[in-house]
Amino acid sequence: PGNAHATILKETGSMTPVLVWAISAEHEAALDIYEGVRGGYYRKEYMTITARSKTYKNALVYIMTPNPYNLPSPQYVGGIIQGYDDAGFHIRPVARAMATATALHGHNPADAKEVK
Repeated sequence: PGNAHATILKETGSMTPVLVWAISAEHEAALDIYEGVRGGYYRKEYMTITARSKTYKNALVYIMTPNPYNLPSPQYVGGIIQGYDDAGFHIRPVARAMATATALHGHNPADAKEVK
């Protein structure tokens, strides 16, 4: 485990659970700082998304710039799982992402089971 964080990837036929918020320009500026946009850790992208049968144009998402694969800490993954649970999302996508990251990084999958 180390310094690794979540991102989204385009994959034909797949979907990513999302929550949608209306934010101000000030909130967006604060998020840019938090997500490390200026330093190139994440980039901003505006896309059209569908959530609960409603389409949102120009939805802001943060996508991690290419970095060497690593595994996130169990605490970080636990926070994502808690967020999914709080939002009523199934945690299956998190488990799949952890399995992929584990395979790419070469860690024992048992190391990732500690998350919940």
